[in-house]
Amino acid sequence: MKDFFAYIKNPTLCEESSINWKLFRNLYLWYFLYVACLSICFFILQKLGLPIEKPVRDNFTYWMGIFIVAIKAPIVEEIFFRLPLKKSNTNTLFLIGALVIYAFSIYYKHGKFEPFNFFVVSFIILYFITILFQKIEIKFKYFFYVSCLIFALLHMTNFSEINYITPLLVLPQLGLGLILGFIRMRYGFFYGILFHALVNLPSALVG
Repeated sequence: MKDFFAYIKNPTLCEESSINWKLFRNLYLWYFLYVACLSICFFILQKLGLPIEKPVRDNFTYWMGIFIVAIKAPIVEEIFFRLPLKKSNTNTLFLIGALVIYAFSIYYKHGKFEPFNFFVVSFIILYFITILFQKIEIKFKYFFYVSCLIFALLHMTNFSEINYITPLLVLPQLGLGLILGFIRMRYGFFYGILFHALVNLPSALVG
């Protein structure tokens, strides 16, 4: 865990190494402990009268829910937020494709580009265009943190109402973004997808 905390204090571009399964497991357990602690805090805040709400669940069938939450979401979100952390033409093409698919999925689902979702997509596009036109080696630390922050804020759309408490409710995703960023940089993109899928799987199974 010391390796993880040292990295997130000063994220850098680095060569990928062989996966450390012990650290992978410890990060997984640490994340759920982190979420459990936050859940207790949210419960206390709710009892104090603050507007704490649970994420809205879509009405999918059981198996479709597992596919979307544990397979589709990790792949798409990792393409959005972690793949571009190492710049290449292939990564850029995958990113553009994912952005187009995401934008049109919003339109297909709602029949229009809802203002908040449109803002999120626009901000993501602006963020990654900025990456393409700057030297990522110089600004990498800031891109890493911004990527984690946008990843967390995007999950505010999981709630039916956005209020002053909602940013606190996505602290689990902020922590997850830091872990996934570390795994992506240290061990590779596909291990990030695996970790993300394993994190999402329990909630998908519970339904």
